[in-house]
Amino acid sequence: MNDEVSAPRRLNYLFICGAPRSGTTAIAQLLNHHPKISVGIERYKNVKPADLGEHLFVRERFFDFRPTDTNIRARKTYVQLETKYQNARWLGDKVPRYYTRYDALFEHFRKSVVIFMLRDIHAVASSWNKRAQDPEDKWPENNNYIEAVREWNEALALTLKIGEKYRNRLLVVEYEQLFCGNVAVLTNILARLNLVAPNNVLRLFQNMTRDWEKRSQKSLIECEGQADFINANADMESYAKLRDAAVQNVAQEGDRRAAKMKSSKRNAETDFIGI
Repeated sequence: MNDEVSAPRRLNYLFICGAPRSGTTAIAQLLNHHPKISVGIERYKNVKPADLGEHLFVRERFFDFRPTDTNIRARKTYVQLETKYQNARWLGDKVPRYYTRYDALFEHFRKSVVIFMLRDIHAVASSWNKRAQDPEDKWPENNNYIEAVREWNEALALTLKIGEKYRNRLLVVEYEQLFCGNVAVLTNILARLNLVAPNNVLRLFQNMTRDWEKRSQKSLIECEGQADFINANADMESYAKLRDAAVQNVAQEGDRRAAKMKSSKRNAETDFIGI
């Protein structure tokens, strides 16, 4: 089978990215419980931007794992995805650093939406420190808060830049606003995909977020001089702009749904009078 000429079965594509340790896996796992969404877990992590294309998401290729594709094999996830592949409306992949391949995603996948996960730098840096300090983790020791800030800044800068060109296809989601249990953020994401939240997704969301208050109060893992380094180097101006974008996404989607409901009600009344 020639992958380069294989026609894709689906036309809608969903990609998830964000600075590493920003919740990309968590949101992918949440959305993958929707019967109409099938998103890989770093399925094409190692594929070059020029090689990304719809041919990678035909069934035969998507479930054909090759050494050059990725080093991540979430076997249980792909068993789940394969059972619902036929009926999925949205196919895609989550790779944290997909923000370095924005142009390829938007140009090679004409009907695509990209979710960018935005998380507070202090929490991101703490998570990097935790992995760097774990002797049983393969995470490099030097990938600490300093590297976290560098990566976080790059992710924000590239997202702001691409957002000027593909504003309608880029959805910024603030980690804290979603995983604090704000169901409006979840319904906004799904509405952007023309989907509604089924009961199983709502139940999972409640389970994932019910201990948010406790988790949010946990002490961060900080190194000496970390706070000063973040204050001096983290791009908080870009962070503020993207936070505003995340808030506006929710507000605009709420307005759109309200207008749609009003229009539907007016049409229904007109139809009734016409009868």
